[in-house]
Amino acid sequence: MRPLVSVVIANYNYGHFIRECLDSVLAQTYQNWECICVDDGSTDCSVEIIRSYGNTVKLISQENKRLAAARNTGIRAASGDWIAFLDSDDVWHPRKLEIQIEALSLNPQWRFIGSQNTYKKSFEKEDTHPKTQPVTVKDILSSTPISPSNTVVMRSCFEDVGLFDENPITATAADDKDMWLRLAARFPGGRVNAQLCFIRSHPGQLSNRTEAMIKGDESVLKKFFHNNPQYRHYSRMAYAHHNMVAGITMRDGAGRPGKALIYLMKSLALYPLTYNDRLTFSRRVKTLAVAALRALGILKMKNLDASDH
Repeated sequence: MRPLVSVVIANYNYGHFIRECLDSVLAQTYQNWECICVDDGSTDCSVEIIRSYGNTVKLISQENKRLAAARNTGIRAASGDWIAFLDSDDVWHPRKLEIQIEALSLNPQWRFIGSQNTYKKSFEKEDTHPKTQPVTVKDILSSTPISPSNTVVMRSCFEDVGLFDENPITATAADDKDMWLRLAARFPGGRVNAQLCFIRSHPGQLSNRTEAMIKGDESVLKKFFHNNPQYRHYSRMAYAHHNMVAGITMRDGAGRPGKALIYLMKSLALYPLTYNDRLTFSRRVKTLAVAALRALGILKMKNLDASDH
């Protein structure tokens, strides 16, 4: 069986990226899909470009309601058994859906699946049958194992956990993490250990809005632990990771090493132990030291490495 996959693309003023995004869907080796592009009140050339694809892409235009609302519109319009999300500034590997649907057939208990991302324009050569691994609540609280543009979710799951949170605080920067936590708390899922999605880094993307991202992530954690007290034993680790990511982002993304020091010291105080393979204790201490040297003007700034967390 080759289930129908509904590809949901939310777009807002990314006319300069949307064509490459849509072309990567059309280039998929897995062909049983429908593409739904929700334009969230764009004022640029986006709509004209999307319309140029004719019936291949279903266009839904709405007034600007932000990303979470646009994704929800796409979910409601979807006909597929599975829903694959793709941000309009990102690009898929041609075998992305094929590899993930095959992995789902081999792990029939999974209700969602992600993959690795790449931040380079060219994809690494993927294995014919790459390895997979489960994704749990602990994984999502202590790392970033999945992200919107690489995730496929069984559509019926949304009937159980609800749609993306459109609350302005959460929807600003953390509605995806909120969704992954709700899914992982209710259903088994996993990821493919292959780089199947190119995540574009550019000044206008939402993840670069540092303060909103930090506030949104903290709001998601408070909500999750309030609604899921059975996971409260992970709270110190989760808040340590929250502060660690906030510190890295403040240090490298926002150019505020002094503020970064506060977050990084709080992270170590909350949970000094190693909690994921990338952020070992020694690396966390090094991150703190670099922030201190930058605050003193001894080291120059650099751009944020999105793979740090």
